[in-house]
Amino acid sequence: MKFVFALLACIALVTAQPGGWITQSVKGLESDEAFGKMMTQAISQLESNGQLKGKGWSVDQIKTVSSQVVAGMNYKIDAVLKDSEGASQEWNIQIFYQPWTKTLDVTSAQQVSDSNNI
Repeated sequence: MKFVFALLACIALVTAQPGGWITQSVKGLESDEAFGKMMTQAISQLESNGQLKGKGWSVDQIKTVSSQVVAGMNYKIDAVLKDSEGASQEWNIQIFYQPWTKTLDVTSAQQVSDSNNI
């Protein structure tokens, strides 16, 4: 019996991969309130630092999301953003989020394509 518990513990350690990136399901994320609030804050940071030109940007489509447990959470998000005039841009955005300290930082953001290439 002890052997079985030891074996299960070893398997759990090997498969958990602390610090590894995990692909998340994107189904329903556009309507998830907490995720939407995080994305709104991230978009505000991109607008205020000049990476997104203009105002009124919002999430049009979430393509992929990966997460990583650190001293908080890292997120890698591939999303299509749309401005108030209907122009779209696809972005790869990496976010560090620590809800208990209310910290949200866009650590990396790269525009992948614009409305003509989506």
